Amino acid sequence: MTINQASRRLGTGVIAIMLLAAVVAVFGINEIRFGGEMDRRDSQVNEFKADILPPPEYLVESYLVANLLVRERRNFDDHVTTLARLKGEWRERADYWAVSDLDDELKSGIAQTVATDGTAFWREIDRGLIPAVRSGDESAAQASLRRLGEHYGSHRETIDALVIGADALSDNLAESSSSTVALVKVMLGLTGLAILATIIGTLYVLRRKVLTPLGETAETMAAMAAGDLDAGIRSEHREDEIGTMTRAIEVFRKGSKQQVEDGIKQEEVVDVVFAALQRLAKGDLAFRMVKELDPKYEALRHGYNNSAKQVEALIEQVRLSVENVKQGASEISFATDDLSQRNETQAASLEESAAAMNQVTELVRQTASNASEAKQSIDETHKEARKGGDVVKDAVKAMDSIETSSKEITQIIDVIDGIAFQTNLLALNAGVEAARAGEAGKGFAVVATEVRALAQRSAEAANDIKQLISTSTNLVDEGVSLVGETGVLLEGIVTRIGEVNSQIQKIADSAEVQATNIEQVSGAVNNMDKMTQQNAAMVEETAATARNLSEQAQGLGSLVLQFRTDRRKSPRDGPNAQDESVYLAMRNSGRQASHQLVHEAPSGRASGHQNRPASSTHSARKAASLPVSGNLALKPEYDSKEDDQDWSEF
Repeated sequence: MTINQASRRLGTGVIAIMLLAAVVAVFGINEIRFGGEMDRRDSQVNEFKADILPPPEYLVESYLVANLLVRERRNFDDHVTTLARLKGEWRERADYWAVSDLDDELKSGIAQTVATDGTAFWREIDRGLIPAVRSGDESAAQASLRRLGEHYGSHRETIDALVIGADALSDNLAESSSSTVALVKVMLGLTGLAILATIIGTLYVLRRKVLTPLGETAETMAAMAAGDLDAGIRSEHREDEIGTMTRAIEVFRKGSKQQVEDGIKQEEVVDVVFAALQRLAKGDLAFRMVKELDPKYEALRHGYNNSAKQVEALIEQVRLSVENVKQGASEISFATDDLSQRNETQAASLEESAAAMNQVTELVRQTASNASEAKQSIDETHKEARKGGDVVKDAVKAMDSIETSSKEITQIIDVIDGIAFQTNLLALNAGVEAARAGEAGKGFAVVATEVRALAQRSAEAANDIKQLISTSTNLVDEGVSLVGETGVLLEGIVTRIGEVNSQIQKIADSAEVQATNIEQVSGAVNNMDKMTQQNAAMVEETAATARNLSEQAQGLGSLVLQFRTDRRKSPRDGPNAQDESVYLAMRNSGRQASHQLVHEAPSGRASGHQNRPASSTHSARKAASLPVSGNLALKPEYDSKEDDQDWSEF
């Protein structure tokens, strides 16, 4: 049996005993606890006694009120109300005990007294006593009171018997509670002893089967951890968890011994590898690990030898490449110097062109400004001419009004002339009549003569005014004609000024467009100037980078010479014949590519943008390309693909 199984069975037994003890305790305590079954029944009996001794089930108070009803008739209504209340309470409690779980003997006793004496008591009050007192019949009231006393006496005898029965039942409950408490105490004591025995047995088994073997196992593991791999060796093992642990310890023991043996072998391997690494740190790439190692570490030896061989070949290639880089860097430096001089010449030409374009731009801008000012002057003249035309139109309207007024005045003068003629006729007739009258009409004849003379002068004056007005009318007609001709001329002037204004507007627009285009051309020239300056700066940076690259290549070559290889037995030995041939071939290839790179630029510039050089030249130039640095690295539109372009595309 394993420890796990034993612990499960033992735990199950302990739990069963504890559950049994709990059930016994709960049952017993539930029987005797406050509010338990016995306590509830005892409280019920006490409540019953409290209800039958005092009101409402005990009719003593009701009987007292009935006597007061007969003696104190002045409080008749109050007593009747009190009796009604007592009767309701009596009926309510009677119904309560009728449906309760009270002892059957007590329940039947209370039911009997309610059905017989109690009912007769209240019937006598309702049908006999109260009507007699209300009607004032003293003899009937006394007779009813006597009958009521008889019913009360019988009721009291029954109540006394019930009280005796309730006391007996309470005593029985107390005795039963005491015996139950004693029984529960005995059962709890036995249960406690069983639990104590179980715990002691469990501790003994736990110490013998678990703790002691675990202690021995822990001591063995501590000794093994301290380095004693032979401590606590066992050949027999238990079939529980302790046995599993001891078997695992034996497995660990074998593994630890194997690790010790492997550690010794690893130390040997570390010594060999350390010696090889020391030779490698001194730059000896020709050293190889010849001694064979343990089969598990043989791959390490081969790996080191292969790595050293590859590094040796790589260092040799690096040395040859360094020589090629130095040659290419010097040729690039020569080419960049030549390119720098051409860029300086081109920059000077572009600077002069930019200055000339700036002057032309300023002149065109001034012309556009003058055209705008002329347009403004023509606009103002056009507005003034229009205002003059409006004034002439107003003058023509005024002349027309004057002509109309002159015609009206002529008509008025014609009327005045007619009046003067009629007045002259009247004066003539008056003179004839005065002559007929003789001496009496002399005075009237004088007046008629004066009136006639006045009429003649009025006619003459009217004729003069008419002639003046006719002359004025003719002059006004001539003025109207002249003003009309002036208006026609002004309208023609306004039309011509509008045409001139339109032409000047076109000239101004053309001048503005030309100024804008020239500004764009000037900006493009300035940008070309800036780009040329930047190119010159980048060429200088490229030349400096090429020189720096040459210096770095020399430094790298000196570092590479510190390594010892099979082809170069000492750092100061030169390359062997095979390496030298490879070096010369790479050097000649790089020199030829650089030569084409320098001399193809003029031909490309003379023939315009042509195709790229041959693929071999392109490959050589890519091999000689430098990392981006200086101003070239800061140029936003720089692309690594520009290295593939020809010098003629610069």
